[in-house]
Amino acid sequence: MLSLQMKSGDYVTIGNQVIVQVFKESGPQFRVSIKAPKEVPIVRGKVLERDGEQRPEGLLDQKPKRSPSDKKHYAQYLQKVEKRQETYRSGQEICAGILHQLGEILDNPEHKLKRLELELMRTQMRELADIWESLNEGIMNNGIVSGKVVNGGAGERAAQRKNA
Repeated sequence: MLSLQMKSGDYVTIGNQVIVQVFKESGPQFRVSIKAPKEVPIVRGKVLERDGEQRPEGLLDQKPKRSPSDKKHYAQYLQKVEKRQETYRSGQEICAGILHQLGEILDNPEHKLKRLELELMRTQMRELADIWESLNEGIMNNGIVSGKVVNGGAGERAAQRKNA
């Protein structure tokens, strides 16, 4: 493998028909221009590897260092994920409490349902539905899940209640 250090604007030729030129951009980024015949496929390595292809032998395993802005964005992303996990755990706790209450009611045949208990359970179920709806919206807005919404889910029912 040939490894070169190049300055912005420098280029290399591969055979008689392929020309590769590099340009320095701002920060750690650079741009590569490739001139080749239409028959020669040019595919970014990330795309090949994402589609299951193996990394070609002989390449350096050196990955680009993260820029300060990339690190900042990643830290913000991790904070959003952590907040989403906390919200999810809160929903799990509410659900566990409701299930416990329902279990006590169903296990005790002498238990007489009181309107206040039922109202509390309904309020908790609505709160749980709202939590799940906000989680779903957060995931959809952050691009973690693309275009996949389950119809009839708790979030959709909560939205229907709000609109009713």
